[in-house]
Formats: sequence, C-alpha cells, structure tokens
Amino acid sequence: MTETWLDGSIGDLELQLRDYNIYRNDRSSLTSDRERGGGCLVAVRKSLSVQCVTRVQVSVEDLLVVVTIGCQRFLFVTAYIPPRMHVSYYENHCANIEAAVEEFEPDGVFIVGDYNLPYSVWSSGQSGLSVESVKSLSDVERLRSDLKAVEDWCAANCLAINVDKCKFMTISRLERPIMVDYCIGGKNIDRVFVFKDLGVSYDSTLSFRAHIQAISASSLRTLGFVIRNARDFNVETLQHLYISLVRPMLEFSSVVWSPYLSIDVSLLERVQNRFLRCAAVRMGTFSIYTFSASRMRDRLGLSSLRTRRFHADVILIAKLFQGLLYSPDLLSQFSLYVPPRPIRRFDLFRLAQSRTNYCLNSPVSRMMRNANVVDSLGVDIFHDSISRLRRDLKYLIRL
Repeated sequence: MTETWLDGSIGDLELQLRDYNIYRNDRSSLTSDRERGGGCLVAVRKSLSVQCVTRVQVSVEDLLVVVTIGCQRFLFVTAYIPPRMHVSYYENHCANIEAAVEEFEPDGVFIVGDYNLPYSVWSSGQSGLSVESVKSLSDVERLRSDLKAVEDWCAANCLAINVDKCKFMTISRLERPIMVDYCIGGKNIDRVFVFKDLGVSYDSTLSFRAHIQAISASSLRTLGFVIRNARDFNVETLQHLYISLVRPMLEFSSVVWSPYLSIDVSLLERVQNRFLRCAAVRMGTFSIYTFSASRMRDRLGLSSLRTRRFHADVILIAKLFQGLLYSPDLLSQFSLYVPPRPIRRFDLFRLAQSRTNYCLNSPVSRMMRNANVVDSLGVDIFHDSISRLRRDLKYLIRL
C-alpha cells in the first residue's frame, strides 16, 4: 500500500490485520518536509518467511521485503514518491532496489507504488505516450507506433494485455474529427463514445450530458425507493434520508461537470423538486396551483442544487490556496490579478477572454468567476477556515 497517511500515533494493532506481519515506512522529517500524507506499508501472511531489507538510502519513502515461498525468494518493493521530485530522489530509490537485488539475488522482483510521473513518454526508449493530441494523420501514425512500443515492452516483460478490456474514445468538438482505428496485437481496440472514470461519465464532446442524464435517472430511482419505504416517517426523517442517500448522487465531483445549460440544470433540479412536492404532501400544504419549490426549500432550510455547486467551486479553490488540497498542476491553472497601479476595486482572479460559452464555463474559468463573486462580498478564501467559509456562503450566496 502507498500513501497510507499513517504516523507513530497509529499502532499496527489498530489496522486489524491479525494474520499478517506488518512492515511500515511512515512519513518522517527524513523523507519529506510535509507532515501529512505519504508513507507505505507491506503486509505479509504470518505463515510465510519474510525479511525486511535494510535500505541504503533512508531519505526515500520506500519499503523492500524479501518473501520466501517454497524454495524461491521474491523481492517486493513499494514506494511513494511525491510529485515533482528531483531526479536524485528516484536515483536513491533505484539504489535501494539494486542493493537488495545484489544482496539477496531473488528469483523475481515485484515493484508497485505511486511514482507520480504524469509527463513521462514511451517513445525514444522512455516511458509514456508522446502524442498529446491527434490533429493530423501523422499524429495518428505516431500514436500507433507508440502503442506498438507499449505492446513490445509488455511482451519483453512477459505481461499480457487484455485487449477486450481496452477502450479508446475520440474527444473533439469538431463536426468531422479524425476517426481511425487502433489495434494491439492485431486486434482492434473497441471505440466508445461515453466512458466512466472515477464515477464521472465522459462523452466525446466533454459536454457531460450523458453523466447528468445518468445521475438524474439514478437519483430519481433512489428517491422513489426512499419515498415508497418511508410512508410512515415524518418529514424531518424523510429529509434526512434525501440528504444522505439522494443528494450526494447529484453532487459527486460537481466541480468537473457542473452544467451551464438550462436544460441540464433543470434536469437535476427536478429531482429535488420531486422531494419537495412529496414533503409538501406529507405536511398537508401541497396545492397544484400554489406550490412553489423555492418557498418549500426555504421552509425546510435547503438550498438549490445550483447554489450548492457554486459553494463547492469556491470551497475547492479555498482548499487549493490554503494548502489543504495538494494539486500543483491544478493550482497553476489559476491566474491571480495584479493591478498595474493602485485602484479602488479589482477582481481577485484574472479571467481570460472566451470566444465560446464552452470555454467561458470550463471548470477553471467558472471557479475563478465564482471566487470573484464571493471576494466582492468580503469573503476571504485565503484566510477563512473551511467551516466558516461554508457558513458565510450559506447566508451570502443563494441562486
């Protein structure tokens, strides 16, 4: 395991791995200047003979153990290397592995871990894909040659590729994008137009319409289940069930797919409106002629889903700039506005000119625009705690 976030205050017994010998390398001042995060762990069954390797370079968050299975010995290596580390950090990690191989001469070596190498490339004898985008047929051929390099590397290391589980999707907003086939081992890779990753469905135009339709339908089914099985519950209990079981489905990773088209916004709001109508019926105040979703929301102390997505955008920016969320790549996308001369009022973030609504409502542009709004209301996203920020947003921003 990597990024265990363990420290000396958490003992091995608290992990409840009673049938395993636990070996840990928690984050310390020797491996990082950050107190939180990192660390790695290896758990080996007590029935196996195991020996923890003494590391040559102790400044690396890695762990090496030698496990004897029958008459063979295997070296297991796990490591966590933070993003943007100097090449010497990787060299020290390799030195630990080489020293262990020379000392124990294992029959096999298994290396797993989080090495944070998002920009590595496979071509030219290195690791990774060199083609960032396909804009011409020459890019197609380069991508095919890179896939062939990956296939050859896997074959050389006795790794089998399950082509049936491989998918590819062309992401473009052009009317006629380049549509070609790619193959591995002489077998075509299946083309898809919607792909789900980490709970979010991405389509070929990144409109997230398929994701919004899917979570809307799924949350309506869940809400129907709750309503049918909570006939004898009061409105307060029904509201708790809605908040716990239904609303999270409509808000998961909303900073990625937050809609700006009215049709998509309405598709999500209709789920909460159905709950509000049901609550009004339970309270005996529902009338088809006078029912108002906004008044019912205020009566129950709820916010619209659009308002909550606005809050989520601002809270994410606050966590980024306060160091509570570590993502240097995402942080570098935000542009602070520095006025050339003293002026009375200026926006906190500089927004680039957008030629299309799609660019104007992209996640980063949308979050910076929302942060400018709360900054104009006197909210300090750099200093205020997250709990205070949530409280202030609840009373200041209602969409």
